[in-house]
Amino acid sequence: MVPVLLGLAAAGTALFGAKKMMDSSSNNSRAKSLQESAQSIYDTAKDRLEDNRVRTNSMLEELGKTKINVWANEMGDFINVFSQFKNVEQEGSLAQEGKISINQETINEYQGAALKASEMLKAGLGTLGAGALAGVAAYGGASMFAAASTGTAISALSGAAATNATLAFFGGGSIATGGLGMAAGGAVLGGVVLGPIMAVAGSLMAAKSEENLANAEKMYSEACNAAEKMNGMSDILVNIYDISYDYNDFILNFSENFRSTISLLNDVYVQEYDECKKSFWNKVKLLFGVKVKVDYRKMKLENKHTLHLAWLMAQTMQKLLTTNLINEEGNVCEEAKDVLSNSKELTSNKLLLTEG
Repeated sequence: MVPVLLGLAAAGTALFGAKKMMDSSSNNSRAKSLQESAQSIYDTAKDRLEDNRVRTNSMLEELGKTKINVWANEMGDFINVFSQFKNVEQEGSLAQEGKISINQETINEYQGAALKASEMLKAGLGTLGAGALAGVAAYGGASMFAAASTGTAISALSGAAATNATLAFFGGGSIATGGLGMAAGGAVLGGVVLGPIMAVAGSLMAAKSEENLANAEKMYSEACNAAEKMNGMSDILVNIYDISYDYNDFILNFSENFRSTISLLNDVYVQEYDECKKSFWNKVKLLFGVKVKVDYRKMKLENKHTLHLAWLMAQTMQKLLTTNLINEEGNVCEEAKDVLSNSKELTSNKLLLTEG
């Protein structure tokens, strides 16, 4: 009887051991599957985030170049022609829209920004500090108007990129190297902090399968949480890319119309100048080398309209060039959307389109 009982006990022990081995194998298999899923979830989100970082950074740099070129060329040319007129009054159908506000302070601001942009082009955009072009795209107004010289302007633009969470994120190297442009190798964007890449790959421990499974489940949870944060960051970058693309596209198209209007305004100046220099007193001034400006009050009505149209277009362009696209939290500013929408509406209503 005893041998039988011992045999049954041995069999039971063998069965229990076999079950434990099966449980261990199952736990390890489940743990391995969770590890692989965690790695895949994390890598997919990481790759998407990196792709959007590179794509959005490139678009912001393109917009920065566009803004500098428009300031230096179209806005600079407008100021050069507009400055040849004097006694410009706020009247006519365009003025009644409440959008004509002509004062010397504004003209000086336009002129200063155009000069700084021209200096940047002469120095070469490649010489700008890291993040400067992204700074122009995101904070073109405050940085350019506040600067007293090219050096200061570049420093201010680079500084804007360095202090903003989103822009700093753009300049920090690939995620694979652990460098996201912020201290401690992390990136702060909209309140989200990313640490180093999770090292979830690797072989399972040979023992303690229950602990392996618990660790794998924790790892999976952390991977899902990190992926959710990275996908949220990617969505923000997509929004920034979209607004930057729309601004760049609209500014390029609008600048063509603006250029045509500036050309018309230059023709108006030549025509009106030929008339004003015929007066006796202007002849005397010219004889003594005194500069003669065209008096707005004596211009033809249609020429006044052209001048007002050019000024309205300059105001619209200035708003497009200087409105902040990104706030300090790294999100797209609502004002930026409104400015673009209003500019498109004016154009669609043909208020800012050159005819002829």
